[in-house]
Amino acid sequence: MARQPPPPPRPQRTRGAAGKAADLEHFLQKSDTLRKAGNYKEAIQVLDRALLLDPQCTQALSARGAARRALLQREEALADYSAAIALEPKRAAFISSRGTVKSELGWYRDAIADFMKALKLEPDYKVAKFGMELVKTQQKDGPLRMVVLTGFKNMSCMNMTYVERRQRDSLIHGRESFWSLNNKYVLYFSIQENRWKGCRAIDVDRITAEASPACVGAPEHTHLLSPSLRKGWFEWSGRHWVKVPDAGVFNVGPVVAALRIVTLQGFQRPAVNTSFMERRQLEFTVNSRETYWSVDEALFIYWCPREARWRGTRQQDLEKIQKGESVALFGAPRGSDILSLKKGWHELQNKEWVTNSFAGTVIDKRSLSKRTVTLAGFAIAGLNGVYVESRKKELMVNDREIYHSNSESEETRHFLYWSKAESRWKGSLFSNLQLIQEGRSLAVIGAPQNADLLDPALLRGWHEWADGTWAYRALAGVALLGSLGEDLVVKDKALRNQDAEGTKKRKRDDEAPRQSSPREELIKEVFAYFDSNRDGLLKASEMLSFARSVGFDGAEDQWDEEYRLICDGLGRRPEHGIDHGSFFRLVNEDTDDGCYCSDKELAGMLGRKWPPPRVVS
Repeated sequence: MARQPPPPPRPQRTRGAAGKAADLEHFLQKSDTLRKAGNYKEAIQVLDRALLLDPQCTQALSARGAARRALLQREEALADYSAAIALEPKRAAFISSRGTVKSELGWYRDAIADFMKALKLEPDYKVAKFGMELVKTQQKDGPLRMVVLTGFKNMSCMNMTYVERRQRDSLIHGRESFWSLNNKYVLYFSIQENRWKGCRAIDVDRITAEASPACVGAPEHTHLLSPSLRKGWFEWSGRHWVKVPDAGVFNVGPVVAALRIVTLQGFQRPAVNTSFMERRQLEFTVNSRETYWSVDEALFIYWCPREARWRGTRQQDLEKIQKGESVALFGAPRGSDILSLKKGWHELQNKEWVTNSFAGTVIDKRSLSKRTVTLAGFAIAGLNGVYVESRKKELMVNDREIYHSNSESEETRHFLYWSKAESRWKGSLFSNLQLIQEGRSLAVIGAPQNADLLDPALLRGWHEWADGTWAYRALAGVALLGSLGEDLVVKDKALRNQDAEGTKKRKRDDEAPRQSSPREELIKEVFAYFDSNRDGLLKASEMLSFARSVGFDGAEDQWDEEYRLICDGLGRRPEHGIDHGSFFRLVNEDTDDGCYCSDKELAGMLGRKWPPPRVVS
């Protein structure tokens, strides 16, 4: 039987222009609904489909830019707004929106230029007017920025820190410039080439609209202060320009409330024994926390909430760690603060974790200074003012530092904390601290979601609880950043162990002995209570009983490691145990290296109430 020929293919149905327009309108309406509900990621996905239908749909580009801005994807938002402006160059709304994003990035002069363009098109456009006023305030009050360049080879002299100068005599082409700490090199924006360039300070006078001398230069159309830290800069070889893939911006941050540097030492892996610099840009955060990067960018340290410890790994692991994986080559003791001078870090050797009692951190005094945040623009009494950082363990919320005001009144004393549930900074009465530590989400103010409290562009646009509802305050938020000169986590041990030479002794031989304070007597009783064999020393098993009373809930093998670290911190050998003087220091040490206990907690271990009842005669 002869095989029948196959039937002709069915004609494919194609939608006409009307159908395409209907689909586009559907996507635009759906994305608008999603954005109003705060579902920005889903809105972006819908707008991606809309732009597949019509890549030149300015409404979709603008809407996607707004959604990306809400997610703090600011450079991507800029790209969308710029694409929309290229198609409709006279739309004041698009230009003003781009200016707003630039102001949030701290690109003040670029933002002002956009607002001026928008106002030239629509002189009464309120959004542009408001944006212009706000960005001028930012430019006046915002902290100076510093930029760190690394990776240059022939021009290795350019690998250093540069500090912003905004004063009139330092402007180049009407823009801020950045000067090296030794005043020998300058970074400036070349209007001739539309790029940032670097030159010797002695060549600044040669810079004109037609000439832009330089020894290094950024890629075109990139910003020096970009949060993505742009690499791929060029350097002058002596004959021609050479692109260096790894050369460029290593870090950007404020001069005040400076970025912290943590130095690791004592590790078997040589590459780990180096300095790590803080990065706070959203692109580099992990679990909503800052990370710390080695100068060669090969390694970084991040906070792992699953293990309640800081861990370190390779640069190439960043993306999967941001997605939730927990990869590491080394790690801090469980629960210790990154700024504590704690030894006993762990490192991976031959596929096994090994505790190294000599491995740990060295931190310069400036990195231990308390940061300060000044709030302004709120209506509630006591909210506006200076908030000081605290990293005391008993005050932390969600394993993070808090910022507290110094008001003496309980009714007006507030503090700022990171809400893990909402991914934002919130503010509440200090009297609510314990409830918030227990999981309550109490607040009277809240920052924009995922935003950095220490953003150099000054974080504005907070919400405030007023008349039973959340009110948006466009101008309320951070007004100033700063830092205090005092140490943050540790005290200078030299002050506690001063050489007696040249000082007067407080106690003379003929003076009566000082009476013990009630707290000292209480500590003596607690020590005796746990000293079950009455040998004047607390060994591992006895210290475990004490540790259980203050909240340690780990297994015995975990305790062996913890006990050894406690002994190391007190200068005691584990086999000898902890004497009374060392125990006294331990429960009085108000840092991560100690185990501070309040009088009430100490009395509770003895089954007593505190303060003791007064005896009335």
